[in-house]
Amino acid sequence: MAAPARCAYLEELLTASAGVSLVSAAEALSPPGSRGRHGNALQWHLGLAAHDAEAGLDWEGRVEIKLVSLWRTPGGKVSCDKLKVCDATQDPWHKLSNVAFVFADRLSRVVLGARWFHLSGPALADLARSWDLDPDFGGPDLFLEARASKGSSAPAYYLSAAWLRRHLDLPRAPGLLVHDAAAWRAARVGGRDPLW
Repeated sequence: MAAPARCAYLEELLTASAGVSLVSAAEALSPPGSRGRHGNALQWHLGLAAHDAEAGLDWEGRVEIKLVSLWRTPGGKVSCDKLKVCDATQDPWHKLSNVAFVFADRLSRVVLGARWFHLSGPALADLARSWDLDPDFGGPDLFLEARASKGSSAPAYYLSAAWLRRHLDLPRAPGLLVHDAAAWRAARVGGRDPLW
């Protein structure tokens, strides 16, 4: 496994990103409804190529940057979705070796903060256990999923939401909005996010 890696300059950029909305940059950089458009916007805000599918780590080949969308449930708990790690042709262990997880509100797409992560200890053990679990019934924390698009399949590795909640200490930021799925569907006229 790779040695722990951080970068003071990237840390300053991520600290300064708190409160930044990713919506405008996402609209300018990616087609509406495209997967990963807010992650692309974050990359652009950090001065990186917005559309990056390279096997290497995002920041100087040392730190991967991952955007995690969060929301507050009506009961007050902080929740998140599963997270794409990389395409199936890439090495998920390398991609997760050193990560700056950046958190944004799912509804407003405002950056809430970041957490540094190095793959080791219990977090690594949980992921390693995934190889012995049935992918359909065992609930693995790292799994392959096919993403069908226009008649083709693009399988990718994903981290489970349960693993993210267990190992990342998700922030309970005051800007984290309650997500009501029914109200959100009604507000998304024509499949577009409402303006905030």
